[in-house]
Order: sequence, then C-alpha cells, then structure tokens
Amino acid sequence: MPSITVLHLAQALERFARKKRKNGVYLHIAEESSEIAIWKDGVFALTEAIPLGGTHFTKVFENVLGMRKNTAQEFQERYFAGKLSEELRSQIKTLLAPPLNDFAALVKERLFQLNMSLPENIWIFGKGCKVREIFEMFEDDRVEKDLPFSQKPQPAFLLPKDIWNLERFPKNADPSYTGLFLLGYAEHAREEKGY
Repeated sequence: MPSITVLHLAQALERFARKKRKNGVYLHIAEESSEIAIWKDGVFALTEAIPLGGTHFTKVFENVLGMRKNTAQEFQERYFAGKLSEELRSQIKTLLAPPLNDFAALVKERLFQLNMSLPENIWIFGKGCKVREIFEMFEDDRVEKDLPFSQKPQPAFLLPKDIWNLERFPKNADPSYTGLFLLGYAEHAREEKGY
C-alpha cells in the first residue's frame, strides 16, 4: 500500500531552493496570511507569518467600491491584468495605498527581525499576490537603506513554469498556482532521494 506524505509549503520551498540553488527572499501571499522565507548559501530561514494576505486587498474593492466578493475578485483580476483604464487604475492605486503600506511595514519588520544579510532576489507568489503595486514596496529606495540587502532588491513573480515547465498547463505563468507546483516538485524530489 502506497504511503501518503504531507508536506508543508515551507518544506517544499526549502527543497526547491536547495536543489535549484536559488538564493532569494520568498514571499508567499496567501488569501488570509503571508509567509516569508529566505534561502541564502545553503541556509533556510523562515519568519513568523504575517496576518495579512490577498483578502486584505480584495476588501478594498468590496468595502470601498461596494462590490460583492466574487465581483471584487474578478475586478481585482482585471486590475492585475492591466485591463482597466489609466484613470481607473490611478484611482484604485490610491485606494490600495493604505493596505499596501500596512503590508509593506509588516514585511519589512519580519525581514529586519531575521538579522541577516538578505539576497537581492525577491520571489513573490501565491493566491493573494495579484496586486500590481506589490513590487513597488521593494523598489522604494528606503527599503534598500533600511534592510540589509546585499544588492538592490530585484522583485519578480515565482511562476509555475519556473518550477516545472509543463507547456500544456494553461496557468503556467500564473503565480497563484506556484505553491501547488512547489509541493509537486518537492514530492518528486523526495521520491528521487528516498526520504
């Protein structure tokens, strides 16, 4: 009878980063919370979870614009894809500024608590990462000055195709599915190694 292995996403991420030797700050933005992990030169560090996630941003559309949850999520998808007018995007950006500032402050606090030199690559993924301005919090010069990055931070999405390039998978470039791919990759690596 085959055995079932249950992996935490952090374990999967560690196996992926170790095998690929992919130094970086990994920011997993789930719906209700977010996690930060760092892989640098063979060392894996995990911070305390942040109690803010994608729903924190979706609620802006729900509460401020009076949208129902499913409509707000669809609207957020259109905003992320750049399918709104420039004027509307500008207004949304203004509405998202306060929750993004809260989120950025917590990310910065968690990274500072690690008390280690940070690699410049920042890999962002998860169901809640679909906010166009998420990169801007790392592109701010103050972040580089306030935190011990080894070089200027380089934020990018960690995509399913970065883990496994399954060309026929239609969401290969959607960071919402990256966690699933990490778990599959880690299980495959476990079977190869026999652990």
